[in-house]
Amino acid sequence: MLSTFCHISEYGDSGYSKLPALVAVSGTLNLWAPSSTWLGVSGIQDHEFIQLVEAGYVRVLGREGWLTDPSFRNSLAHNWEPAQWSPRVDGALYSLLRAGCPNVVVAPPERGLARAREIADEDAEAALALLQAYESGDPSLDVPVGVRQSVERAGGSPDAIVTWILRDVVNHADAFSLSDARRPVFLSTNPQSEFLRQVIRILDQAQFEPGASERPAGIVSTRDVDEEQLARQLFELIDSWTHQPSLNIDLLRFMKGKGHRVLSDWYDQLLDDVQEDGCANLDGLVARFLTRNVERHTPGGPKSGRSLRLLSGSAEIAGLTTAVASVAFDPTGVLSIAGLGTAAIDSGLGQLERTGWVKPGYEGTQWPFFYMFGSEATARRHDEALRILRSALPEQRTTR
Repeated sequence: MLSTFCHISEYGDSGYSKLPALVAVSGTLNLWAPSSTWLGVSGIQDHEFIQLVEAGYVRVLGREGWLTDPSFRNSLAHNWEPAQWSPRVDGALYSLLRAGCPNVVVAPPERGLARAREIADEDAEAALALLQAYESGDPSLDVPVGVRQSVERAGGSPDAIVTWILRDVVNHADAFSLSDARRPVFLSTNPQSEFLRQVIRILDQAQFEPGASERPAGIVSTRDVDEEQLARQLFELIDSWTHQPSLNIDLLRFMKGKGHRVLSDWYDQLLDDVQEDGCANLDGLVARFLTRNVERHTPGGPKSGRSLRLLSGSAEIAGLTTAVASVAFDPTGVLSIAGLGTAAIDSGLGQLERTGWVKPGYEGTQWPFFYMFGSEATARRHDEALRILRSALPEQRTTR
């Protein structure tokens, strides 16, 4: 199962609106110092959030003051309202911490501010480039709102800009390392963010202390930027379902059922294989693939011939190592079984069935139905899911 990390408060309301999607695609979602005030934006009720933590689907990390001290939190709220302490959420998390719950974790004191000054001194040229990137005002730099707020609270001088951005970067690196998550999740609206590239460049050139994160640049991206694009597509797609008025999504039910396992495994496989093999066209891939998959399958009798055709290589994905991977990444549905023997086909079908791709009477992917409706595909749900999926296609969005 995929373990992820997100400093969600850096993205404000827009980040919290995607919290259900982040939870859904993660085996465990590690959240750094989440705001109980902003939790309401997500649609997740206070008691549901605590249940997600108790069950291990969400893990909360933060400094001691953030997790244990209402007075400290409320003092921060004078300048930053989302810091306000909530007895229903923060009080419940504190109770879990005192009871020894492993899903509420106190982080050691920060070292980011002192380390940021050292980094700026060690590489003045890179620090200047970071300052210029920030001050240019180019929207493509895509500085997270939380970072901008930190800079503004520090006075906004050139020294403050460099120091506080690097402070946040170092602290994020340490938090990610503490979480033991496999992948960080960045809800950036721009996968080509030059701001992030500047941060990576500075961190790659910096000499970090013994015992620090082994690869601090990993907090920006341990993967190709293209994969962050896929992650964002999936989050935005599921988020759009979450807010569909015709759907009544039960996140806890999805998490506790088999739909969560199927989605998490599918997503983890998608990221790993795209990282390894590459893809010629990622634009709208997630929505296009799911839509084509649902279009080509309807609830009813077996379609073994079509299943066999779904076990081949894709024109857009080079060198996929397994038949099931080719299903996950084919954006067009135009596949061939050339070169696959009978044993390989049987094995591939078995793997598809075990991972939720093939079900008796319905051979399409099942996890969208589990998320939207709480159960497997039926004829009525198939039509409704297809309508929702088609509305999310890139060509549909651009014509509205």
